[in-house]
Amino acid sequence: MRPYILLSMLILPLAVFSQSLQHRFDSVLQGYHQQGQLEGTVLVARQGKIVYTGQFGYANRQFKVPVTADTRFPIASISKMYTAIMVLQLQEEKKLDIDQPVSAYVPELLPSINARISLRQLLVHSSGLPSDKVPDYTTQSIKQPGAFIRNNVKDTLLFTPGSRFHYNNVDYILLGAVIEQVTGKKWGQVLQEKILTPLKLTSTGIVTQQDIIPKLAYGYHNYTYGPGTAMDTLHNDEARYLENYATAGGLYTTAAELFRVDQALYDGLLLQPASLTEMYTPVKELGFLKYARGFTALGSYVNRLSSIKPGGDLTVIERRGNILGFNSCLLRCVEDRNTVIVLCNTYTGNMEKIGDDILRILYNPPTHAHIKK
Repeated sequence: MRPYILLSMLILPLAVFSQSLQHRFDSVLQGYHQQGQLEGTVLVARQGKIVYTGQFGYANRQFKVPVTADTRFPIASISKMYTAIMVLQLQEEKKLDIDQPVSAYVPELLPSINARISLRQLLVHSSGLPSDKVPDYTTQSIKQPGAFIRNNVKDTLLFTPGSRFHYNNVDYILLGAVIEQVTGKKWGQVLQEKILTPLKLTSTGIVTQQDIIPKLAYGYHNYTYGPGTAMDTLHNDEARYLENYATAGGLYTTAAELFRVDQALYDGLLLQPASLTEMYTPVKELGFLKYARGFTALGSYVNRLSSIKPGGDLTVIERRGNILGFNSCLLRCVEDRNTVIVLCNTYTGNMEKIGDDILRILYNPPTHAHIKK
């Protein structure tokens, strides 16, 4: 048999499989879009290679500006992953130790009762600090994390630090103050130097209320979380100083640039192997978190999902983000180097369900009979 004939016989099934995979993604995701439950952008990668991208709906509904591949979305708490990366980078540089108390770096910032909280407890939301409140983001712009903490954190604890899990944006805003203290730079500059510039991310930055950010999606909401319909009324997001979320939720990006961060973690461009192991290790002593479907870790959650992968459970590093109409998820199957990114600007879809449906397609390839059809 001639070599080029043999090569074509090998390539053709792969091409047909790829087309079938794209068709299956399109069919499911268009279904969600037509039901009014998906507006935004989706990126799926298999073994580090992008196998699907899709855009749905409008970045601006008033002027009917469609979502495109380079539309930028506020990613809310997915920002916490970037903060965890920066903190671990600074630990690698011996500028901090995550097992040291916060008071070792910002001794006068927290009230005295909170002095024993460690950086690790902030990273896994076991600090015991009280939660932030909506007025903290609607009254004025507070661009410095330290100023936010001084204005909004009181001399109180909800529980003994390290004893249980309590999700809290304040934990990660405080980490931003530590980053600024140990580097002598604004956290945005540290982000630029350690992540954005090395990875050449030009469509990632900090959302600020007063700035005009090119290609930034508008937010819309009705908080149906999945069971709504395309006929439901959407409302404009109210003005909010997203920059106050800072290192807890102040970033915007595109699907492609979030994917570049995902790949950089695999390729050792951001963190050393020991730091990656530390970031991915679930903190089981804080208990299983039903809403997160797994255990807390540094900047993300470690889940084991059933009914997704044939022959066993699937380990997923999961990070979601939501604020107002912006609703996003990042699913990282590190054992297989598979990635799912969904960035939305309407709070109408169930990210957990959409993400799981994408993973089922990825892990359950069509049969030969299906491919032939």
